[in-house]
Amino acid sequence: MPMLTTKDNPYSPYTDYDKWLQYDHEQGYYTQELLARVAYTDLDELDVNVERIRNESIIELIENDITDNLMIVNK
Repeated sequence: MPMLTTKDNPYSPYTDYDKWLQYDHEQGYYTQELLARVAYTDLDELDVNVERIRNESIIELIENDITDNLMIVNK
């Protein structure tokens, strides 16, 4: 599953999640919270729909990123 991160975060959300999250918050990015605001889903959504909405939201955020700092990482 692809994840949203920032280009300057030296940690992988897959292998160093705690450090990745700490760096993300220290920099004031709050990347997960940003994605959650954009990728609104209903609790009754099917898992496949949630994943599709999440992936579409990641792409939307990157396309509209005026800082050019967001990127997708894969496991």
